[in-house]
Amino acid sequence: MKKLSFIIAMVLATGFSVAQKTTYLTQGGYGNSATITQDAWWNVSANKIYATQNGSWNTLTIDQLGKDNALDLQQGGDNNGATIVQSTFKRLTDQNYALINQYGTSGKIDLTQKGYILYSSNDVSKHISDATQSGSGGIFNLVQGSPTSGMNSNTNSYLKQSGYDNHANLSQSGETNDSEITQLSTSNLNTVVLDQVNPVFGGNEQSKSWQYGNNSAIEVFQSSIYDSREGSNHIYAYSNQVGNSNTTKIEQATRDEQTVEATEQGNADILEVTQR
Repeated sequence: MKKLSFIIAMVLATGFSVAQKTTYLTQGGYGNSATITQDAWWNVSANKIYATQNGSWNTLTIDQLGKDNALDLQQGGDNNGATIVQSTFKRLTDQNYALINQYGTSGKIDLTQKGYILYSSNDVSKHISDATQSGSGGIFNLVQGSPTSGMNSNTNSYLKQSGYDNHANLSQSGETNDSEITQLSTSNLNTVVLDQVNPVFGGNEQSKSWQYGNNSAIEVFQSSIYDSREGSNHIYAYSNQVGNSNTTKIEQATRDEQTVEATEQGNADILEVTQR
């Protein structure tokens, strides 16, 4: 078994210089592991990682802390996994971005994107995830947003899974949350669980989900608490299921505008909508 680790050292600098740290990783074979750490605490730099792993039973661990974090990950083979944490400094233009393509059966992605420090109440960090999993038995876990109540964030997630028995679990916390999920299958047993929460500020929550196959399920929860600006909260959920014995459950909670558009095309389907 080969193990490869990269530690991108902190660079000491006076003031906040805009530098950049970049890592290129390529691994091919069986049972490889890689760890990449990029820490820009002292010079507030941008971080970039380009990683490719081909083969089976490979693992990747990534931790990025910087002004802007970017990841391009390509994994091909079965039983591969990646654990990724991206943290910004929570300044106005800070952004986390992850582009992930995982091909093969039983792949797993755990992705966390968050703002770390709030410089002012008007700063808004952005978190963007664009992921594709092709194969069966895939798991995609995503947490986006600021971990501390009161921090602004804009979160965007785009996910496409193809195959059967794939599972998507997403949690978005911010002022504006946006999610698009597509699961394509000629078979069964795909699931989507999505939570969109605006913990402090009025804002917009939007989710769009598509499922093609049988015995699959979509579960969406959206909430935005009271905001002093009347009519400032807007929650929208769209779902489309094509197949038999599918289930959709959507729950929305806000004092302002709520909209659900749900379509089910098939037999023995179940739809449950709660707006409060």
